[in-house]
Amino acid sequence: MSPPEVPAATSHASAFGGLGSVYLAVLFDCMGAMMVMPLLPFLAREMHGSPFAIGCMQSFYSLMQIIGTLVLGTLADRVGKRKVLLVSLFCSSFFLMAFGLATTLWQLVLFRGFNGFFAGTVSICQAIVADATDAEHRVGKMALIMAAYGVGVVLGPGLAGLLAPWGVLAVCMTASCCTFLNFLLAYFQLPSGAKAGPKEQETCEQQEEPGLPEDESVEDLGAWDTLQRLLALLLSDPVLSCVLWLNFLQELTMGAFMGVTALLFADVYGITGGGLGEIFCVAGVSMVVFQGLVVKTLVDQVGRPTSIMAGSVIRACTYAAMAALELPLLPWLAPVGIVAAGALIDPCTACIASERAPSGLSGIVLGVFQSTGSLGSFLGPVLAGALYCVWRPAPYWAASAASAACIPVVMPLVLHHRRLRREELKAAEGLQGASGDSEVPLLGPLDQLFNQAHQTTGARREHPGNFAGGECL
Repeated sequence: MSPPEVPAATSHASAFGGLGSVYLAVLFDCMGAMMVMPLLPFLAREMHGSPFAIGCMQSFYSLMQIIGTLVLGTLADRVGKRKVLLVSLFCSSFFLMAFGLATTLWQLVLFRGFNGFFAGTVSICQAIVADATDAEHRVGKMALIMAAYGVGVVLGPGLAGLLAPWGVLAVCMTASCCTFLNFLLAYFQLPSGAKAGPKEQETCEQQEEPGLPEDESVEDLGAWDTLQRLLALLLSDPVLSCVLWLNFLQELTMGAFMGVTALLFADVYGITGGGLGEIFCVAGVSMVVFQGLVVKTLVDQVGRPTSIMAGSVIRACTYAAMAALELPLLPWLAPVGIVAAGALIDPCTACIASERAPSGLSGIVLGVFQSTGSLGSFLGPVLAGALYCVWRPAPYWAASAASAACIPVVMPLVLHHRRLRREELKAAEGLQGASGDSEVPLLGPLDQLFNQAHQTTGARREHPGNFAGGECL
């Protein structure tokens, strides 16, 4: 069946309407989570929790987030993204309130874990944006998600610092109210068309997918068949595999950073919960500014893989500085460097992952993408807590090594991107004439592997021979 003349982006836009409510969902959800984050270590210490216990509490949150994103991502593709998003927001609001009423350490861990299960709203929002935009504009829309996330990072800790004198309950109740307001905004503003609709999408862009008959949609497949298709996609697409590894390593370092940095700042610099909220607020402002003024221009100039590599280098150096130095300005400068590097990394990896997803699997693929990050966030705090008990700088040396390990992972993507750019330049300059040399491909074995995977995974691209459909990298 040949696709109609209506562009896919136009059809999706009419189906989903404006994306403003999606960005608001990310903003308020992040703001509610970040309001509680700076106070967690201090609250656990009041209940006689060790650094290792604090790390375990953070890790349990991420473990439940891994399970939740997989479950919610699968449900989003089957029953609709809007329904799953609304349930997640409502439950997050409830468990934030319950967290504020906790009186024992095990209650903190339990309610924090339930909150983590329903914290997969970002991947659902990313899937909605990916379905509603074309490849040319997708990186900008994904960057807006990260900008909304950054605004939440700014407002959440700032409000927590202002409310800290009134106690943890006031902070948690405010966070719960913010998330419930998010639920109301999504309920009234998010269009009901924000659901996975492979049957509807076939009218816009028909694509044969491996193992999926022409008259069968993803909604008709069982959970086991969906899992089999997902595993086949991961095994056959080296690009997606690289992105998942990158996401895991980056979130591993961030988990370590978030798990013990509050303890480091308190033990070395005497910074309390209110001061930590101010530090996160400054870091969030820098993320928003960097995202708006630098990231899009830099990505357009050097490409997404190079941007990811630059962010990895910045994080490796920043973690090493936190391990080796004790400077008065370090508590303010280090988080700025960490989040600025994240502004270079996160939108690019999320965009590549979304563009590698076949039709109808964007929710589960982005759910797996977030779950790999949640796995890193699960391991990071507990490992950092154990290392912190042995030697205070150890978690940051380990985080620096993990960030440096991202460089060899992303290097094949960088080299492939540069080869494609050279090919495009030569074609534009007319250097590929009708001679026999023009028939010799410019791509090496690695590029051929990437392109073969690109064709077999059924990804939707304008130019199937390119590594990323013209715009993925």
